[in-house]
Amino acid sequence: MRAEEILASEALINYLGEAVTDVVKGEDPPDLYAVTKKGNIPIEVTLLYPSTVGPMGEVESRKSEDYPILGICDSLNSKFGNLLQPQTSLVLDITGPIKNLGKFNRSLNRIIKKLLEENEDIQKSHEENIEVEGNHIKLLVFPRNGKAIKCNVRNVRASNDLIYNAKRILENRISKKQISMREWFPAGPVWLALVDNDFLLEFEYHLAYPQLEITHEFERIFLIRENGDVEEFEP
Repeated sequence: MRAEEILASEALINYLGEAVTDVVKGEDPPDLYAVTKKGNIPIEVTLLYPSTVGPMGEVESRKSEDYPILGICDSLNSKFGNLLQPQTSLVLDITGPIKNLGKFNRSLNRIIKKLLEENEDIQKSHEENIEVEGNHIKLLVFPRNGKAIKCNVRNVRASNDLIYNAKRILENRISKKQISMREWFPAGPVWLALVDNDFLLEFEYHLAYPQLEITHEFERIFLIRENGDVEEFEP
């Protein structure tokens, strides 16, 4: 299973409790099945990844620009996450696209390692602006929620209206899954698991969902966060 399918499977088992016997891998489609006493219910899983929302509401993936940065952050977490106290997370607020990615990666590793090894106060609270190879980064310490070190990647081409961004991203992912759902499963209930890959918009998705200007036929829609928390949207 893909990483987001594993996360969705484990989170839904915990969330649904005795309503399901298990959540298992599907034939792709569907990604998963919820095993219930009345039968198996197909579940489609999709990532809510960071996107650029244009002036006309068009949604464009930022994977090619943002994923290399997120990969660097995952590497920082693997290398230096154990230097943080268990109750704290270090968040790097980064504006992309990044110039000189290779140099940026090496310099950022040196800076974060030195910061965590030499600054005990960062374990309590910290806010600092730094520049790494011409790229501006804001460092923030928050209570632990998921990874020890994580990144919020902004993009100079993205709208600053977070609720608008969240709304368009939700509409884009749900609409595309709605089309494929009825092609694969013309009858019967289907559930949708939206795996949040952009923690900056966690609360905005909650606010944006009631404002959606689309219709869908999913019986249930779940928003699944990185830490396994589940929020179920009203149909």
